[in-house]
Amino acid sequence: MVRHLFDGLMRNALLHSGFQKYLICFLVVWQIYGLIAIGYAQVAALTFFNNGNWVADGPEGGTIAVLRIHPAESHILFAGTDDGNLYRSENSGESWTPVTPGLNMPGSRISCLEFYPANPDIMYAGTAGVWNRGGLYRSLDRGETWNQIPGEIGKRNVHALQFAPENPSLVYAGTEDGVYKSLDGGSSWKHISAGFQHQYVKSLVVHPQNSKIVYAGTWRQVYKSLDGGSTWKRMPTGMDTDTDVFALEIDPRAPETLYAATCNGIFISTNGGNQWRKLAEKQGLQTSRVHTLCVSQHVSGMIYAGTIGGIYVSLNKGASWTRLTPASIVVLSLQEDTFNPEVLYAGIEGGAVYKSNDRGKTWQPKTSGIINTHVRTLALDVENPEILYAGTLYGRGFGGVFRSADGGKSWEKRSQGLADTSIEALAILPGDSNVVYAGTHRGLFYTRDAGKQWTRIGKQTFEGIRISSLLIPVSRPEMLYVGSWQGMYRSHDQGLTWEEIQGVSGLKIFTLAVHPFQEHVLYAGTDQGLYTSSDGGTTWQEVSTFFRNLTISSLVIDPENPRHLLLGTPQGLYRSSDAGFSWQKIELKRGAFSVSALAMAPYDRNYVYAGGLMHHGIYFSPDAGATWQRIDQNMSHNHVWAFAVNSFYPEQLYVGVSGGGVYRFVPK
Repeated sequence: MVRHLFDGLMRNALLHSGFQKYLICFLVVWQIYGLIAIGYAQVAALTFFNNGNWVADGPEGGTIAVLRIHPAESHILFAGTDDGNLYRSENSGESWTPVTPGLNMPGSRISCLEFYPANPDIMYAGTAGVWNRGGLYRSLDRGETWNQIPGEIGKRNVHALQFAPENPSLVYAGTEDGVYKSLDGGSSWKHISAGFQHQYVKSLVVHPQNSKIVYAGTWRQVYKSLDGGSTWKRMPTGMDTDTDVFALEIDPRAPETLYAATCNGIFISTNGGNQWRKLAEKQGLQTSRVHTLCVSQHVSGMIYAGTIGGIYVSLNKGASWTRLTPASIVVLSLQEDTFNPEVLYAGIEGGAVYKSNDRGKTWQPKTSGIINTHVRTLALDVENPEILYAGTLYGRGFGGVFRSADGGKSWEKRSQGLADTSIEALAILPGDSNVVYAGTHRGLFYTRDAGKQWTRIGKQTFEGIRISSLLIPVSRPEMLYVGSWQGMYRSHDQGLTWEEIQGVSGLKIFTLAVHPFQEHVLYAGTDQGLYTSSDGGTTWQEVSTFFRNLTISSLVIDPENPRHLLLGTPQGLYRSSDAGFSWQKIELKRGAFSVSALAMAPYDRNYVYAGGLMHHGIYFSPDAGATWQRIDQNMSHNHVWAFAVNSFYPEQLYVGVSGGGVYRFVPK
């Protein structure tokens, strides 16, 4: 049709007024062609994200909140994470597969897992919400699929589940609203919390010989019921009033003996919870916060304790303790193999799963397939976009920097020399992707060999300072700007010497950007609004009172028209076409949208991406921010922290998320 229009205009121009009108008509039709081409490109870009899938191939790791071993087949294990993922291993932890259809609730922690005693292929999972509400779920096929149990308990954060050993149809659930009870194997529930003064129930245990005797660990000591939960009585003797009870265990050989893991250490009761005594205060247990206990089913008197300072073992019912691991690890779950007392599994904060084959003397990580990392920042090599760095937030050695040399298909940890592995900012030196800077919660580091070895720089300047943003201007790679929670710093020699920048001192600097044509013009997004500098950072001015006292979490500058700015804030997305003097809010969705990440393709300003916290998702604009479409429909984790865009293929987007690693889009 356009071709016929073009031919008609040309013939008309030639017949009536010669070459001048011919030229005008040619230009008009050329513009029509251009508009059609742009429209076609925009439609094609939108269609691209409708025909493919988001995949995450790493980095592997993350926090395992709960571990359970199949009671009849000990090579089958389940691991629940702190962000709604559930993994299954069928080879004793050597590899893991996600099994979350119907269960996956990003922003909800898998807080407890239990097998139905009469048929262990039936499983129950309790979740506790962070961004979302928790609930109770059931699987009839070894975790392949899950369905939420309806009713009041489906609206609660479920922290603990316990079946009665002598009656598999009787099950108790601990929630933030007390205890619930089911008499039909978990299909229907009744609230039973008479007598509770503190209803936040974190742990439960049922007497193995009398299912009417139930113990509940709360955020304020232990409660006991003698009538199947109809009434409860607090059992405070020997515990401080503010003792949070994270786990309860009964000695299988002496059921009147109970152990309690608390924020104040380990307590023992030898008379059914009536009196409690603190264990081993000076007998080898060097930490007070104990998250989990595992009373050996095989060896009398053996107890394992998972703490904020490693794993401990006692061979004499808690009278003395020996630490089995470094004190740097935080342990959330422990499981002893059902049939082999030599084998022990641990769920680690940031470190996924560890396994011991010698009763805890030595440990090996078992993380293959577990992708639950919290990726806070991404950095991509503009000249070779297959090279990608990811920074994760876990401390204690389990986080750090990961590197991919194949566009995110595989990852290698590169954290040797990082004294702090909670990474908030990364920056690649323009022209040399082997040189990378990493901003952490406690200082600044750099590498000259692609992350194989890291060295602290600016120690006197940044010791103990939380670094949140980094900027290296492409036109002046010797310059390095550092934004922190205490202001901004500048180096003129790639980090050898530093000076603190005045004008933004004391502000939290969350994002930095430089003018594409004038390297001395800078922008800083802070916890008190947007600031700009026209002299390379020496002096700063507030851009607009519009954002005063508002946090600016992300910022992009149009590389072709630098007067066009996009800002991400907890209150939404804003656009300016006059260098920040006036602003317009862009409504991406109904209701609140906390924008945490923004990205514009390096060589195609039309491609813009916006990502949100609290699982608000990802939005894409094919026309420089004029129109937007949501594109994360099949992404299981969409609590977005960071973006990186392929410099050659602007539709190739990398997304760093909370609890899901790094996603990339794979077209069909």
